[in-house]
Amino acid sequence: MSRKVAAFGAACLAGLIALGWTVGLDGGGADPEPIDMVGYEQAGEVVLHRVAARADIASYRMPLATILAARIRYHSDLSAPAVRALYQSFVVLLLFALGCLLHPLGGLFSGAAVIALLGGAFSFSFYPESGYTPFVLLAACVLVWRARSPSPGRSAALALAVGAGLLYRSPLVLFPPLLALYEWGAYHRFSLKAYWKHLLILCAAPYLLLLPWIALNWTIYRSFVPFEQGAANANIVTGALGLVRSIEGDLGTLVGPSVDVASTGDVLGWAAREVLRHPLRYALSIAERAVYALSQDWALAFLAVCGLWVFRRRREFQQLGLLAGYFIAIHCLMSVEQNYFWPLWPLAAILAASLIGASRGTEEAPSPGSLDYRFAVLVTLASLGAVLAAGAYVGAAAGSYAAALRRGRPPIGEDLDRALARHPNDVWLLLERGRVRLSRGESAGAVEDFAAVTRLEPRVASHRLPEARARLALGQPAPIIRWRAPHGPTQREQMLRYDANILKACAHIMLGRTKTAEGLLKEALEAYMDRNVLVRGQLGDVERGVLAKLRTSDTGFVKRCLELQGARPPAERRALLGALAKLLPGSDEVRRALAAMPGT
Repeated sequence: MSRKVAAFGAACLAGLIALGWTVGLDGGGADPEPIDMVGYEQAGEVVLHRVAARADIASYRMPLATILAARIRYHSDLSAPAVRALYQSFVVLLLFALGCLLHPLGGLFSGAAVIALLGGAFSFSFYPESGYTPFVLLAACVLVWRARSPSPGRSAALALAVGAGLLYRSPLVLFPPLLALYEWGAYHRFSLKAYWKHLLILCAAPYLLLLPWIALNWTIYRSFVPFEQGAANANIVTGALGLVRSIEGDLGTLVGPSVDVASTGDVLGWAAREVLRHPLRYALSIAERAVYALSQDWALAFLAVCGLWVFRRRREFQQLGLLAGYFIAIHCLMSVEQNYFWPLWPLAAILAASLIGASRGTEEAPSPGSLDYRFAVLVTLASLGAVLAAGAYVGAAAGSYAAALRRGRPPIGEDLDRALARHPNDVWLLLERGRVRLSRGESAGAVEDFAAVTRLEPRVASHRLPEARARLALGQPAPIIRWRAPHGPTQREQMLRYDANILKACAHIMLGRTKTAEGLLKEALEAYMDRNVLVRGQLGDVERGVLAKLRTSDTGFVKRCLELQGARPPAERRALLGALAKLLPGSDEVRRALAAMPGT
């Protein structure tokens, strides 16, 4: 019987991986644009190339996410469909392993779980947010394997699995201590003699992998920064104000001028005071976020709870339920987006699918000697080894970058020239040096760099925008007027359209077409006001109030217009400021820019 079950499981696995690979390749279509990792890949390149002058963006996200994004985008020949296919196959493999660790019918569980995910709230596309799913699934696999037969070695494996995941994203940061507290009380009645090794390992070991990252951030900021630097500030502020879904914008309009919105410590202090002033509003918003999270797939959530109830006497299910509940709770402390909960749904799917095995007895567990169970353990440990190797790699990269920073920070041009001498065809380095040259007024050199990028990746439409911008600085308006922005929903495409409208306005000013320029600037301003609004669906009173405040701020718009126009003659500069003055009457930024003009 066990051989038949193993054969059935192998057939399920082969079918599921083939399905994941097919869906991934078909999902790519013919779009040559890169996978949307905007904000991640740049930070990863800064660390990989040790560009000391751009240390300000190195800590925008966690290093495994940024370096992986940079490697995929700039240092591999993988197409976007191939990346999606590999990612989906890895998710399916871990989901299969989790099913086989939970029940003798694990292969059947996994098949049902994947089918449920295909039509539900989970995204099989590869983005930095969904890329976190394998780390959560791996932690779940090690958690279930450990729960069957706890030992210090298995506790260490769980701690390392969570620690490697922390290098990608930080939500599981408090789970190991929570699990330790739960086990210590539920299974050991708070006896230190019986549990002290597990307690020590779970409460300390996960964070050892963060030490190189913490050391790098100390070198950059001279302060303790264990995770992302400022990335969650918008969620913290809007969460404290009682919003359910995230809104980003000029946080200074929400917290006041006394708070440094770039400092997570200052923002946390403000948020704590705001929560203490309105505790009921905050508590209700947490409940609303939890409802929002589960409402993405009520049926699957309900079946997952049923699966937990049926198998409630087994430690594996108890701890998997603890992980799922924690994952919801930690996110709901701040405002949320739908993609934050993508890693939750594979756990919910496998719990829901476990109901298939309920008739076989709620106490039945897979035999440790069965082929599918041993295969699941092998997959789990091999995956753990792979992510630990990746963690060691990014730790070494962070350490190398920190050492470079301690040696000094040369001007960015020197950094980029040295890096390009080692990697002459690196697209990001060429783009970055082109931008630096353009900011210095070296427009001809910028055109050379951007043209080289276009030659290296001729099918990526976004590369032609910086080249058109550089030619505009040389007095050639035709390329930017001809350029057409891609019409897509991602942040990258939205920002391309926003910049393109400003540049086209500058081109029309160069040609004396002021009215056309004013219309384009108006479109750009409308996009600027809405570009970071991430709330979707019906807005409540609280959301409307926050949006109204955010949309009163035009901070940074005038600066961006002048930056994109570049070093053009004073007459063109005055014409642009005149158009902005009509669009933004009473703007302090316009007034200051006009006052700084020569001859004023």
